Amino acid sequence: EARIDGLTGLLNRRGWDEAVAAARERLATSTIPLSATVIVADVNELKATNDRFGHDVGDIVIRSFADVLRVASPSDAAIARIGGDEFAILVVGPLEGSVESGDELLRRLRLSTANTRTPHGLSLSASLGVASSPPAGTIVEAIRQADVASYADKAAHHEARGGTPHKRRGDDASASSGVIESEVVSAWLATVGPPRS
Repeated sequence: EARIDGLTGLLNRRGWDEAVAAARERLATSTIPLSATVIVADVNELKATNDRFGHDVGDIVIRSFADVLRVASPSDAAIARIGGDEFAILVVGPLEGSVESGDELLRRLRLSTANTRTPHGLSLSASLGVASSPPAGTIVEAIRQADVASYADKAAHHEARGGTPHKRRGDDASASSGVIESEVVSAWLATVGPPRS
């Protein structure tokens, strides 16, 4: 289907775009206070995995991580693969306790990722960031904040492994542009730049 990522069965860029737009509408029209929580996730060392074991194994890592997101997330969450190794989760719920719920989801994802191995015995690792709107001004701002937090998490991962700092979106002129084709994400991209390489 046009909204589904063929490799993982999660939403693709178009599906994510539609989910974000629907959440914006829901927050704007709800008669009770709601919040949208966003988690941005980036699989660590996927390029190294592809280079060492081949893209078939890399695809298994991607699918395994998608399964982690699917199992750990609430049943009503929108979960998408928005790039080669990038994923996002969107959960809309009551405003009260939303920040705590987001932090708990992040903790659950970290634990599940750390405890999961692929059929080849490879361990999973991912950089994660979370933000909610409110307190972030808009869903687009929450996406931006979660993306920044995910980048910081990835930079810490690289430092811990003794590597060079990971490039920020837009630091490399050859970085691909566009994550999701939409008015919503056009605003996001105008703020954060093109996807990480």
